[in-house]
Amino acid sequence: MKNSKNEKWLEDLLQNCEEFPEFRFSEGDFFDRLQSMAYFQMGDFQYPAHIMLSHFLEYYTEKMGAGITKQNIVFSVVQTPVYEIQSDVAIMGQDINRVIGPAEEMMEESDYRSSIEETNHLLKNFKPSRQGEILVSKPSWCKAKYLWEAIIYHFEGKRITNAKIVRSMIQNCLKKASHLKIKTLGMNALGTEFNSLSIQTFVNILCEALFANAHELMQLEEIVISAQGERHSKAIKKAIKKTLKEHCFYKY
Repeated sequence: MKNSKNEKWLEDLLQNCEEFPEFRFSEGDFFDRLQSMAYFQMGDFQYPAHIMLSHFLEYYTEKMGAGITKQNIVFSVVQTPVYEIQSDVAIMGQDINRVIGPAEEMMEESDYRSSIEETNHLLKNFKPSRQGEILVSKPSWCKAKYLWEAIIYHFEGKRITNAKIVRSMIQNCLKKASHLKIKTLGMNALGTEFNSLSIQTFVNILCEALFANAHELMQLEEIVISAQGERHSKAIKKAIKKTLKEHCFYKY
């Protein structure tokens, strides 16, 4: 390839960097953002621009004596309760009063032999959680290594949840997953379980959060989304395809 073509290719590439979500949502200087674009991919490359960018960064980092790593994240959608997914962590959407979950299994794990007086005492001293909290536990009925109860719902409020709460929760969960070097993450389609958010809104929020935290999620390999039945599953898959095709230029 002649130098003029090399220069034209590089000029076109740099001019169009801001079209990529990975670049817009990343932090740092120009080359920090450029590296985020190359090493964080979800699915297979679809457009040559990504391949050219990858080659460009490999060449650049080689010249600078640095290394660059690519990360691939697989999306799966299953019709299984999130707490039955074999994963490192299961993220379950929860109400401030913790009323969501498998009732029978939760009852079996609690001390059902408590007296009426002891039960009344527990109820009297019960304090609701706050929206935005993540409660970590390891119940016997959860097949994941750990259960994260994401407190995003308030069933007695005017709106049981909203996009701002869900966005903040997903960001915090991904940062926590990064810190713990989580490889497989199971999760509900947060905010959609009770039709508070559209499925497309949830998927958009999730992808934005993944891009924003790309440089910290090098250990993450798979995200398994729990769907409530076939119709819900198809809608989630459709939303993922739409988001990745229109905004991320990746195949699902």
